[in-house]
Amino acid sequence: MAGNDEKETLRSSISNKLGIEMITRDYHGFTLENALMDLSFMVGTIRQKRDRKDVTLITGHGIIQIKVMEELQMYGLSPKIQLGNSGVVICEIE
Repeated sequence: MAGNDEKETLRSSISNKLGIEMITRDYHGFTLENALMDLSFMVGTIRQKRDRKDVTLITGHGIIQIKVMEELQMYGLSPKIQLGNSGVVICEIE
């Protein structure tokens, strides 16, 4: 069974082969307001460039995770909780 680092390396390798760049954000220590502002800026920047990115958001299990999931869904995206690490949200933004 692969560890989290191995899974992330595999995901990164697959994304690179498909030409999809990855972004990782760690929201530990952020206020809710700052985390949502950062997320909004990130989504806006990616969409403005008409780009496509795999995003990994380290949120923990609290209110930031709940609000990040809601915000991504509001943008019409399909965020998911990472298998094996329920404190991480993954999403493809385009």
